[in-house]
Formats: sequence, C-alpha cells, structure tokens
Amino acid sequence: FIGLMVTWVTQDAGLVLFFAMISTLWFGCGNAAQEIVKELPMFRRERLIGLGRHPYLLSKFLTLARITTLQSFLLYGVMQLGARGLGGSPAWQIGALVATSFASVGLGLAISAFSRTILQAVMLVPLVLIPQILFSGFTPPAGDMKAGPFLVSRCMPSAATQAVMDVSLFW
Repeated sequence: FIGLMVTWVTQDAGLVLFFAMISTLWFGCGNAAQEIVKELPMFRRERLIGLGRHPYLLSKFLTLARITTLQSFLLYGVMQLGARGLGGSPAWQIGALVATSFASVGLGLAISAFSRTILQAVMLVPLVLIPQILFSGFTPPAGDMKAGPFLVSRCMPSAATQAVMDVSLFW
C-alpha cells in the first residue's frame, strides 16, 4: 500500500527511492524496537541456564533482518511496478536497501536494549528516525549543509543509503 501511494503521488525516481529508504528504516526499527525489552524477564531466566548474550542477539538480529529485508524487497518491487521502472541500477538499489535493513534492525535492537519499557521503546523510534531523515542528504542536499550538520550526516546510515541511491540512478 505504501509503495502504491508513493508512486501514485510522484514518478520522480529519486524521491521514490528516498521513500523506499525511509520506509526500510522504519520497518527495521519498528520490527526490532520492542524485541529485547519485551522478552527481558524471559531472557534473564534463560541466562541462568546458560543462554549467552551473543547467540541471543545474533538470533534476534538475523531473524529480524530477514523479515525487514523481505519487507523492503516487497516495497521495492511494488514501487518498480507502480513507477513502471525506476531506472538506474536495481542491483545497487537493492543492495542499499538490504544494507539499510541490517542497519535499521541494529538501531531498533539498540533502542530496545536501552529502553526500560515497551512504551519507551516505541516512543524512541521517531526520535531516532527523524534525524535519519534530516541528515540523509536528500533534503537539504548534502552539498547545501553547513560543515557541522554535514559531518553528523556522514555518521548516519540514511546518508550512506541515500548516496548509493543517488549514484545508482547514473548506471
């Protein structure tokens, strides 16, 4: 539904890819933000019988990354059909969305790990995602940013994805 709405509103490939990136970030953070905090009592009990932190986190990360990647593939496919082809290099665009899926799940799990309640985790997601949008380099363009915001944007996964999406349109 999101992909159809975006391509109904605009046929601009750059804007469609921007929305694909933002949606993927939202999917990953939304999928992962509640995972650790909601299972904390169960995790603590299982730690007593030998469950390690790393296997637990890796299983959460890989499972949620697969789900988010599938969601972003579905969204990308619908957007390709809705826009009748976005142009550029689909391999670069899909690769960027996969990387964004992994980064967004990592952000969501970090939010969940630092939250004390599920409500707090849910409330923190927009506070993490809004700076991703602001510092992505799409609006304002990275070249128009002052030095400070530009340096901050270079640390954002959204800026890396946006740079790959921009380059993908030249292929």
